[in-house]
Amino acid sequence: MNRRGLLLTLASAGSAMAIGAARARPLTDWLQDAKIARRFLAAGIAVHSYAVMSSSMLPTIALDDALLGDLRAAGASPARSEIIVFRHSNGEAWIKRVVGLPGDRVAFSNWRLILNDAEVPRLDAGQGEFATAHGRQTLSVATEAPPGARAYRIVNGADEPESLRMFADTPETEVEAGRVYVLGDNRGQSIDSRSPMMGTIAIVEILARVVYRLSPNPGWLAPEQSVPGLPAE
Repeated sequence: MNRRGLLLTLASAGSAMAIGAARARPLTDWLQDAKIARRFLAAGIAVHSYAVMSSSMLPTIALDDALLGDLRAAGASPARSEIIVFRHSNGEAWIKRVVGLPGDRVAFSNWRLILNDAEVPRLDAGQGEFATAHGRQTLSVATEAPPGARAYRIVNGADEPESLRMFADTPETEVEAGRVYVLGDNRGQSIDSRSPMMGTIAIVEILARVVYRLSPNPGWLAPEQSVPGLPAE
């Protein structure tokens, strides 16, 4: 596994496949898992759970999080700022956020996202301490708000040492038809569309849309009302 890519392991709906050492979970987490799973199953919505094995989506998604993906999004055009699971060229399943749609032009300048010649608005949100591939780190967090899309939080990359700054500035890429440009929220520690190792992602390789965190802190990662057909609690 590339340690900076966010590799996902498929598991059954409502649970996460165990990865490495066992980790205790509160009973309330399991009850919440079952409650959410019942709602999806009652509506006949196909879902998969995913065990996160990287920190490239901090601060939104952390190492060892268990996520729920809506499989109806497989091969379908996503919306900007959605989090998707897709099949990497090496056959593994990865997770990133969609920032560029077909026809968009995407670049980076000093860690700032440039979309169609305009810098995407960003608001500093202080610092946080996180578990990363490099141990526990104190990192600067910001809120990014692309036009016409939901805002989301990122680790802005400004705290990275010079050896990890290869993606602080990237030339403009025009997103081809049938493809999307994806980024990790942890901008200084993510292999994503900025890298020649990945580039843009074919929409047909999308496997799921991430909608919910099952554990350790259950909660919606997409607006609950944006999940078509999901019955009310």
